[in-house]
Amino acid sequence: MGRTEKFLVNADGTPVQLLVEPGMPAIGEAAVRRWVQRAVGAIVGDAGQFPVKNTYVVICLKAGVGAGDGTTHATDPSVFNISIDRDVTQAQFNDDWVLIHEMAHLFVPPQSRKYRWFEEGFAVYVEAMARMQAGMRCKEDTWAAISRGLPHGQKLADEGGLDGTTSWGRIYWGGMAWMLLPQEKMQAESATGWIEVMQAWMANGWDIRSEVGFAEMLALQQ
Repeated sequence: MGRTEKFLVNADGTPVQLLVEPGMPAIGEAAVRRWVQRAVGAIVGDAGQFPVKNTYVVICLKAGVGAGDGTTHATDPSVFNISIDRDVTQAQFNDDWVLIHEMAHLFVPPQSRKYRWFEEGFAVYVEAMARMQAGMRCKEDTWAAISRGLPHGQKLADEGGLDGTTSWGRIYWGGMAWMLLPQEKMQAESATGWIEVMQAWMANGWDIRSEVGFAEMLALQQ
């Protein structure tokens, strides 16, 4: 069992505390730093700033998971748990979407399970747009991936609305489809888009640690 590695990454003025356990992946600390800095930079490039003042990223090394999966916790400061392979490659870091997806959750005040589709759909949308804006993925590939994903969110004949759904496809891709519909309307009317909504949330001091109701949160989208 290797020891836990602890170090600070400063990305776009955002201090990120990293804890890697056990030990460090074979690719080394510098590559891990760049991976985190790149993710923070993509979020800042899309929204204009990072949604919280500081955060912790706890990386657990596992075999066979690539750049892995993750969860975000609404603590103060916020904490991400991310799994990566002990032998993760630079190519896997370059293609990773998980860390940016989890960072997108920092914008949204936590909601009841009824609205999980919004939280996850929002994170899918922000991750896709942030990676595209940062040049991590070209526009054509981004929209091709979205087109492949959206059918997973289609409503089945015996299903109700998105509220309270437990279907993976409906939560992630049904939520993503919902994000795209008002975005098109907002752009057509030259009204507030999701980037402006995110900025309004931050201007109000709202983030994953805030207690804000669903209706109040979406009122800024009008």
